[in-house]
Amino acid sequence: MNEVLDAYKQAKADNKSPQQIKQAMAQTIENQTKQGMYISRHLRGGAIDVSLKGLNEQAFKESVKAVTGQEPLYEGKPRHYHFQF
Repeated sequence: MNEVLDAYKQAKADNKSPQQIKQAMAQTIENQTKQGMYISRHLRGGAIDVSLKGLNEQAFKESVKAVTGQEPLYEGKPRHYHFQF
């Protein structure tokens, strides 16, 4: 399920604003969950893990803080962030 990453890449390629990029990614996740598709089992419980591979960490942390009001939690092995909403 690379749809969220694809939404990010397409929005970036279309020179969308950071807010529009976040909206495109959020819309993709919302569409998936409406279809019963979850990029993570965490979504059913209100949490998600996000890999650091290829991730703009600063933009990700700012996005999570803007949406949830909290900083994501760094976890290792494999390196990733975890956050709850």
